[in-house]
Amino acid sequence: PLFFGGIGSILAGLLSARLDVWLGSIARTRRCLGVLGMGAAGVMLLVSIQLHNPVASVLAIGLAALCSDLAMPAAWGACMDIGGRHTGALSGSMNMMGNFGGMVGPFAVGLILAATTLTTSTGTTKNWELIFAISSAILTLGTMTATRLLPRPSRVSTALAAVTRPSSGISSLSLLPPVKLYFGRPVNLAAAGG
Repeated sequence: PLFFGGIGSILAGLLSARLDVWLGSIARTRRCLGVLGMGAAGVMLLVSIQLHNPVASVLAIGLAALCSDLAMPAAWGACMDIGGRHTGALSGSMNMMGNFGGMVGPFAVGLILAATTLTTSTGTTKNWELIFAISSAILTLGTMTATRLLPRPSRVSTALAAVTRPSSGISSLSLLPPVKLYFGRPVNLAAAGG
């Protein structure tokens, strides 16, 4: 699966240039890759639990990793679009939340498996299908929110135009509206030293 994930990231880079021309906007391209990548990953996880051949199931999980990683460049690119000169802080916040999920996930999986394990006279059966179904549901939620969280083309182009506009004695960041930070109060970028 990790190998397939690497292929997905490379494929996203190759596809994004072509999609950008076809869709007419890098923001639309990022949204498209995010939605398609997470949506297809969720479907492939559901497919993996339906397969009875272990090799086919692992290949389906690998394809889920490939599809999931189609969304990665879009997510990091969206951080650059939204963050401006605060891209590092925004990317770090995104990475921190992903790492938090990586920390909580194994505990949650263990609790779910402990609660759903069946012990019979023939042995013990762990409910891994439920784990994959929950993961698929999380990817589906990500697919639905990607259409709202990735920057809309008009918002990105307005923000980039404001930042790149030649200075006329007024800070170009003062043309941007106040931005609400995830863990803070509304901040005017111009007043914050921008």
